[in-house]
Amino acid sequence: MPRSIKKSKAQKERREFSRIKCSVPAKLVKIGNKDNLAERVTISDFSRGGLKLSFNFANIYPGSNIELEFYDPEIHLSTSLSGEIRWSKFVDSKFEVGLKIKEFLSIEYG
Repeated sequence: MPRSIKKSKAQKERREFSRIKCSVPAKLVKIGNKDNLAERVTISDFSRGGLKLSFNFANIYPGSNIELEFYDPEIHLSTSLSGEIRWSKFVDSKFEVGLKIKEFLSIEYG
């Protein structure tokens, strides 16, 4: 009978792009048809294809489309983007979701 071979974490990882840990404040401005939101979230990590968001309010479910805004004061960069929630879970008293970026709606310097 063949032995089971354990896969390393890197082998189990299905991500196309490497993730970079961070803690960037952001604002959730739209969930599905709900516009004009101003819910605070934190970008916990990011890659070229997506983000991990952490927040304290109600859960956002996989398949939901959202719009997000954030600002980097060091380089004076304001960005808004749209994406689809791919997964969600509750960790350490916070919700975490994985966001697949669909489109950058605006990128402004200054």
